[in-house]
Amino acid sequence: MKNQPDKKRTGAFDLSQNSSEYTFIDLSGRPDNKDWQAFIKQRLTEAVRFEIHCWNEENRRISLAEKYGQRADTGWDWGVVIQGEVTADFAVMLLSQPQPDDRQIYNKMTPFFTVRFDNGYESGHWGTENYAPAAKS
Repeated sequence: MKNQPDKKRTGAFDLSQNSSEYTFIDLSGRPDNKDWQAFIKQRLTEAVRFEIHCWNEENRRISLAEKYGQRADTGWDWGVVIQGEVTADFAVMLLSQPQPDDRQIYNKMTPFFTVRFDNGYESGHWGTENYAPAAKS
């Protein structure tokens, strides 16, 4: 299924410039986060910069993300956006995160609400809703 990510989302990357169409990958029904990890690992190799979005109350997750980037002034009142360079250390951290235990309401794949890369990839709603630029024909 091809779709467009919501361009009104808070963040610095304008994903609309990378591709006119996006492929939507729904991982919400997966029993664990292995598919998410494999999917994001492939996208990490093509990325230079990242954004991680966390809700204000996710203090541990914000602190973890800040080890790899800095807060961005985006005007998002309900959360924090951390931006940084995709490094080997960042990739190891992101890929080594266990599936969160707090899945009673939402079947989270990652502890981060949103992970975005400057190559057009976006993983939203704790890794359950993923957008990748559609292959160019």
